[in-house]
Amino acid sequence: MSVELSDIFNVVSLEWSKQFHDYDDDDIDDDDDDDDDDDDVMMIIMMMTTTTTTTMTTMMMMMMMMMMMMMMMMMMMMMMMIMLTVTMTMVMLLLLLMMMMMMMMMMMMMMMMMMMMMMMMIMMIMMIMMIMMIMMIMMIMMMMVRRRRRRTTTTTTTRRCDDDNDDDQIN
Repeated sequence: MSVELSDIFNVVSLEWSKQFHDYDDDDIDDDDDDDDDDDDVMMIIMMMTTTTTTTMTTMMMMMMMMMMMMMMMMMMMMMMMIMLTVTMTMVMLLLLLMMMMMMMMMMMMMMMMMMMMMMMMIMMIMMIMMIMMIMMIMMIMMMMVRRRRRRTTTTTTTRRCDDDNDDDQIN
């Protein structure tokens, strides 16, 4: 049992030493880069959440509109049916009502077609919005990368300036 414990201890110590060696390898700039990566990820997550929420809200609104329209249609149909039952005895009125019903049905069909067209349009707009958002995210990523590159260049320039100052002092 004790031998096994010692083995475990050795392995753990080895791992620790490896970690410290890896850490001591280069300067601290790597850590900054890691932080930047985290920031980028957070930015992207935020963007995605905003897009999803907007899409969901719009979809919900559309669904509500559809429901309202359906309810209205149902009410109209019910009214028509009641009228039919009331005027069942009069044949002429019945014929007229049948015609009215046909017209109503045609109108409903037209309305449904219009609604479908609207839905299609809205879906198209949503797709375009999503594509635009993806493009924005890509642009942000590119900007982040560029900013990092600029950072590295600025550090080198500052060092050069320091060297110049040293020369001035020596003179």
